[in-house]
Amino acid sequence: MTRTRATILKFLLVCGLFAAATTFCGSGVIAQEAKAPDLAALRTQLDEAIRTGDQARALNLAMQMIVATEQEHVEALYAVAQLHARMGHHEQAYLCLNRAIGAGFADRGRLREDEAFRDYRDNDLFKTLVRRA
Repeated sequence: MTRTRATILKFLLVCGLFAAATTFCGSGVIAQEAKAPDLAALRTQLDEAIRTGDQARALNLAMQMIVATEQEHVEALYAVAQLHARMGHHEQAYLCLNRAIGAGFADRGRLREDEAFRDYRDNDLFKTLVRRA
């Protein structure tokens, strides 16, 4: 196993553990929020809660901010992975794709059919990432 591949595999393991923890922490907020409020308003409220020492409220507001930005963040990570793949930056493509999956990207069909990853499809690391999605 090459040093680069070993480093990537270690990184994927750490990211997988982080993603599991993030999913666990955010699960309660997702159920509470039917409609995501304005991000600027949340930020103002969060700053006020922190300033006044209301940690429970601050935590709730911070979690709401995650929910409000999560899907756009995941799509941005996936787009960066696609671009790295198209440019032939294999290691960066894998790292960004792993981040996207860790952040919640779960569309296996889209990933398998994505032309940006055509040259990656036979690679074991790519197959592992598809299974994780």
